[in-house]
Amino acid sequence: MGWSEHYIQKLIADQIGGVVHNVGSDVKRSMAVTYADVYIDYYAGRNIDAKGVRTSQGYTWWERNLPDSYLLKELNSMINDSDRDNNYLLLPEDTILEERYAWKKATASEASPSEAGRQ
Repeated sequence: MGWSEHYIQKLIADQIGGVVHNVGSDVKRSMAVTYADVYIDYYAGRNIDAKGVRTSQGYTWWERNLPDSYLLKELNSMINDSDRDNNYLLLPEDTILEERYAWKKATASEASPSEAGRQ
């Protein structure tokens, strides 16, 4: 496990601890690991196994202990938005060129009237 994953797990565990006081450290850790795994995969643009996450013990603890939490809402949003890999950017070349030239044309036309006024 890399330092960033460990950091995210600790951050989430601390947030859980600030809201829920009657759960043990094993429960907090399970919840934090579940959240961190989804978070890291989501921001890396990797596919998330929604069924696997939602049947995990950590997710069950989220639903049981913090059903109305903004963290659970964020967790579900990441899961719902990641049904496929999304680690690339596709910009059709024609679109890029059209936008670039439209910007240049707009800039040139804005500059023209002021230059004409100086003459």
